Amino acid sequence: MNRETVTLGNREASWITDAIAVSQFMGSGILYKDAADAAAEHQKSRPPLADAPIVRLEDPFLILPGWTTLPEKFDNMVAHLLKNPENGTRAVYLQEGQAYADKDCTKPTEISDTDKVFLCVYDDVLSPPDKTAPQVAKALAAIKKSQGEDVDVLGYSMGGVAVRKMLDEDLQKVDQLAFLGTAHNGSRFAALANYVIHRDINFAMNLAGINAAHLPAMQWMMPVDPKNPDSSPNLSALNSNWAHQLENCNEAVSIGSDGFSTITRGWGKSEGGDGLVHASSTQSENLPGIILKGRGNKQHGNLPSDTDAFNALADFYGWEKH
Repeated sequence: MNRETVTLGNREASWITDAIAVSQFMGSGILYKDAADAAAEHQKSRPPLADAPIVRLEDPFLILPGWTTLPEKFDNMVAHLLKNPENGTRAVYLQEGQAYADKDCTKPTEISDTDKVFLCVYDDVLSPPDKTAPQVAKALAAIKKSQGEDVDVLGYSMGGVAVRKMLDEDLQKVDQLAFLGTAHNGSRFAALANYVIHRDINFAMNLAGINAAHLPAMQWMMPVDPKNPDSSPNLSALNSNWAHQLENCNEAVSIGSDGFSTITRGWGKSEGGDGLVHASSTQSENLPGIILKGRGNKQHGNLPSDTDAFNALADFYGWEKH
């Protein structure tokens, strides 16, 4: 990939901006790893969701993964939900509208009346929201065909942007919609990743495990600058049409956390977040928001296994606690 002309904030690319971007990019990785290490240490004394209540789902429940997120991310949540036999005996995995009994989507199955827990599996874990939104719509259509119109949805991380894109295009409606760790206003990490990929800074990309294939998703998640919508055209367009998206669901909430330092714009600066997404980016004046306090599993990659997040979801969806 050729080194391309790109900006960092309002600065044109140069060796100076290369140095700034690389130092911040590596700093973001350090902060994320520190948060992940803290979550791993927390789990030594308190297994994920061990102290969460057993619940009964009100409606079929569809989980939407985020960027680079495999179905295994939700193993703890799924296992906990299935502790109540009223929620079914298995999770059903949906890819391109087809139901499967396994995470790899190799064993086709039929959705039964007793199935309540569903996960969407995208064609590619790197696909951006404009590509995953139609896949979300197909998953919802498959559930509705078997179980009726009321389906609750959890959009995790960039999965939240995917369901917003789906609602924006009137592809499907949902009942209750929760966002978890979704960067409605973008992330500094995406801006830095966008820069180092365009500039072909190989050692930084190798350290982070990213390459040009990651670029479409990163361009979707560029930080929103209200004074310059072109800085993040995809998110800016979605954010300008919040009212329409919310018309296509009955109720929505956005959940983030602020216990970990998270890289932000400026040399060496950070804000409270989950180690990847600032708490402020998960919130919007257009819908109710919840900020989870503390550390432990409130790191971005561990949010689906956090008891406080689970309790917030249970309260929002109206799950009956036992």
